[in-house]
Amino acid sequence: MLLAAYLFGVLVVLPGLFIQTRQRFVIEPATRLAKEANNALILDSPISVVVGGTNGIGAGMAIKLAQYSTNPTIHIVGRNATAAKGVISDLELVNPQGTYTFHKCDVSHFSEVRPLVKSLRADLPYLSHLILTAGLFTNQGRTEVSLEQPHDIKLVLHHYSRFLFTRDLMPLLQAAAKKWPGAKTSNPQVISVLDSRGNMRNIAWDDLDLKDEYSMSLARTHAISMTDATQHRLAVQNPDITFSHAYPGFVASSLFERNNLPSWLETPARGLVRALGVPSLDCADILLAAMHKPSPPGEQDNHRFIDSNGKRVRPSMKKLANEEQVETLWAHSVDIIDRKV
Repeated sequence: MLLAAYLFGVLVVLPGLFIQTRQRFVIEPATRLAKEANNALILDSPISVVVGGTNGIGAGMAIKLAQYSTNPTIHIVGRNATAAKGVISDLELVNPQGTYTFHKCDVSHFSEVRPLVKSLRADLPYLSHLILTAGLFTNQGRTEVSLEQPHDIKLVLHHYSRFLFTRDLMPLLQAAAKKWPGAKTSNPQVISVLDSRGNMRNIAWDDLDLKDEYSMSLARTHAISMTDATQHRLAVQNPDITFSHAYPGFVASSLFERNNLPSWLETPARGLVRALGVPSLDCADILLAAMHKPSPPGEQDNHRFIDSNGKRVRPSMKKLANEEQVETLWAHSVDIIDRKV
């Protein structure tokens, strides 16, 4: 009995107190500052694609974009049409002058992403915001998407699919730098929401897609590092577009939607996230303000690493890729998304 009480205190009560204290003294002040900054934004006629926008942080960022914009056009990409209908209702409530569209797409399948990207490129005049939040939490080991696409689903959702959207929508982002009315006060924006704290120290260079050396921590490290490297390359080539990699922290979202945890763990995990997580709309405010924050005078600042408080991750906290590593990770990512089966 005493052991059970002790474990409950260590595993539940103390983390809960820590999260609640952080919410009061860190997140709430950060949210207030972010809302002030976002209210000052001039986002005229933005056109946005939100991948993973049917719930959680993606839905929150779509709603906040609508709230702070005039005449927004927002394209929601996801699997759940019912959830998307609810998000679009929220968008219409926040900004009735906007245009909102849902695209049903399982973004873990390149065969579904490619035609969607092709359609968006044909239909849109420019793209001011590309928001990438689709993800997966699971305790399963390496799980291939399909026989036709034998890549781990976590690596696909957390990097390869996001890279496919980013690379193939670059012409629209480049067009926004010239055609988007809001480009006078803000760069076009790309943000990948996963974890900005990664580094290059633990990469399995001989097994980048982790067919042989798989672990959940290594899968996370690879996804983070490959995103850092590919964003860096794109940022150097496109100084008028801002690329951000953000860590959202502990957010109250539909993190376990794909039901990949054991049933005995899934229900308490859902309850813990909902009870102690930061509201997704608050997280969205923080990330939206951080990605739009003006660069310091005379400083090239279009590749950003953002923490859960909306602050920049210090370079000393990361080991960034050198030029050779960037090219290696870029070539690997291109090979995976363009590979014919």
